[in-house]
Amino acid sequence: MIMQTREERHRKILDLVENQEIGTQTDLEKALKRIGVRVTQATLSRDIRELGLVKIASGGRYRYASRQNIEPSTTTKPAMHASLASVKRFVRNIDWSGNTVVIITDSGAASHVAEAIDRLELSQLLGTVAGDNTILMVVKRDVTAKKVVKDLESLLG
Repeated sequence: MIMQTREERHRKILDLVENQEIGTQTDLEKALKRIGVRVTQATLSRDIRELGLVKIASGGRYRYASRQNIEPSTTTKPAMHASLASVKRFVRNIDWSGNTVVIITDSGAASHVAEAIDRLELSQLLGTVAGDNTILMVVKRDVTAKKVVKDLESLLG
């Protein structure tokens, strides 16, 4: 096996997601392995984040795509809401205090729910932090946390 630079690996990852239906990190890891690139899960997660890969709907499933190679209509807010809808079953409670919102999820689901919320790019939020089953969201000064909770509950249905 030939040692690869990060840039070479990134190029190969982009090529794979552009030309194949890659739906999971495991699928991507296997595809890389087939072309002689071995990578750890941690490195692959970092690569996906650095490359800005997103999941888009494709034939009733989701697959990775590069932000640069998808049409603007694919990344509109309604498509992002679909992502939030796919994780709503994990949400157990939403509450607020001061300028913070706390979301309780099933064990192990907080990061997935937080990522779906982050993808909404809500202008009212400064940021989210996810633990195992708890998400802490910090709300901007000029917005009430109560309104953010109401908006999230509406989006979650």
